[in-house]
Amino acid sequence: MVNMITKSFDKIKDVLQIISNEVKFIKRKGGEITPINFVQSLLGNNNKQTMSDEEICRDLYEDCNINLKRQSFNEWLHKDVSVEYLKKVFEKSLNINSIYNDEAIKGLSIHFKNIFIEDNTTISLHKMMNKIFKGVGGTASTSAMKIYYCYNAIANKIADIQIFDGTKSDAKCSYNVLDFLQKGDLILRDLGFFKIDSFKKIIDKGAYFLSRYFLATNLYIEVDGNDKKMSILEFIKSKKEFDVLDTWVKLSNEKLLVRVIVYRVPDEVYNQRVRNLKKADKHRGRTSNKSRFELQRYNIFITNIPSQMIDKKTIGTLYRFRWQVELVFKRWKSLLNINVITTTSQKTEDTPNKKGGKVSNRILCFIYAKLIGIILMSQIENITTLLARKMERELSSDKFVKWMIAKDKLKMLFLGKDSIEKVCEWLKGNLERMLKDRRKKDPTIGVLLENEVEFYLKGYNEKF
Repeated sequence: MVNMITKSFDKIKDVLQIISNEVKFIKRKGGEITPINFVQSLLGNNNKQTMSDEEICRDLYEDCNINLKRQSFNEWLHKDVSVEYLKKVFEKSLNINSIYNDEAIKGLSIHFKNIFIEDNTTISLHKMMNKIFKGVGGTASTSAMKIYYCYNAIANKIADIQIFDGTKSDAKCSYNVLDFLQKGDLILRDLGFFKIDSFKKIIDKGAYFLSRYFLATNLYIEVDGNDKKMSILEFIKSKKEFDVLDTWVKLSNEKLLVRVIVYRVPDEVYNQRVRNLKKADKHRGRTSNKSRFELQRYNIFITNIPSQMIDKKTIGTLYRFRWQVELVFKRWKSLLNINVITTTSQKTEDTPNKKGGKVSNRILCFIYAKLIGIILMSQIENITTLLARKMERELSSDKFVKWMIAKDKLKMLFLGKDSIEKVCEWLKGNLERMLKDRRKKDPTIGVLLENEVEFYLKGYNEKF
């Protein structure tokens, strides 16, 4: 394990120096701070909203014996070249993100080369950032950043992270995956990414998609040799009683041929959904029509996966993989505090200081440092997952992230071989505490799919 972690961080350190030379981040040799020290100092911010420059300088002195004045470090954070440097490090870190196969879903590799799960999350920024990252305004922040995240469930790695301003819609991000999607891959997506044209492009690549159905979309079925237009509710009502409906239809005016799978939810789930809808209506001062209430009785998916690959009763089980991304976002916000990034500056506008630096650069430095930290922590988690599997146990991501945050262990891994060995020693000693409780017997989604467990067979959980 020590060798795996050491090799991983040696690669990162090489990247830090190479990119520093490319962008001329540090022009003078023998200066007070090195590229590695700069990144390492910002990684200590991953469990806080924003560290003060005084705290960072204190840590630099205690960890690296670098006696840097607060004003000097402040100047580094405000430079354009600092943002350029960290951005390139972040992008390169994605490319060298280690791959460790997830044994729990190896059975799916028979059908798919990769399974990508994508989603977006939004974080609020200081209002001075609104020229760079616009927010939607109103009751929301006037400045916000949207993070596009794509996870490869089979390779167990981050496939892509991109950042945009808060006004960019999920639908516009539906084309991002096409940059690396290959024949035989599968993409799982939520309603925000429902875009007919992007589905067409996925099919053209010889890949597969599985998505929830956007209820406002009409479909066409063949009646007496002609295509008859209907709403999804009309289509469902035209069928006899069923538990799972599975058929091919033409979707929207583009007449895209897709497979529609409709599950009838248990009565207790339907009743809870109705209560939630009424509560939402009351909160927003609206009244939902009858058809909206009727549709609460169903879960509806579309896909181009042939039934001989994935049976209609397990399509819903496959879609449950998407919940992994929701858990990732939850950890980012609750444990890594990425949902709010502020500044210690009292300025309300992004005006250059005396040396040309900008306050917005400081915030961007912290943003990229948090993203770099997320990628690096993901690599260490993958290695730890392998250790857990040798014990025939499952790692708890929440417990692992909390352990990494304590005493800034990610930052410690940059301090040299001795520090890596110390962290690894702590990791082995505390591994038992980071495992999921033995009492939890629920199988993973991969195991459910390998055993072809039906969507509703063993209880039902709305989280997908």
